[in-house]
Amino acid sequence: MPRYIVTLTNDEIQELKALIQKGGKGYRIKHAQILLKLDQTPENKEWTYDRIKDAYGASRRTIAGIAQRFVMEGMEAALGRKEQKNRHRKVTGDVEARICAIACSEPPEGASEVL
Repeated sequence: MPRYIVTLTNDEIQELKALIQKGGKGYRIKHAQILLKLDQTPENKEWTYDRIKDAYGASRRTIAGIAQRFVMEGMEAALGRKEQKNRHRKVTGDVEARICAIACSEPPEGASEVL
């Protein structure tokens, strides 16, 4: 039994169908298709996580994450990718500027220039 129950309004269903037809980023289309199959309507009764997994090539964890983000944060969060909270840039603009300055400067006296 799924932990998060997805119930779409008619406006949300139309918005998802329009997104699928319009095209765009592939993951957003796949998430829209998954949301439409997760909707608790009688015609979707046979769409289990395993059937959705086989149809759209998404893992059960991805499907559960989409359902959870829709219920907890709304449709935009469900259509997007999961936020990577622990990722940050290792090379900042300041570090990048220093690397460029070193690379473009003359080699120090006594050092050979390697081409």
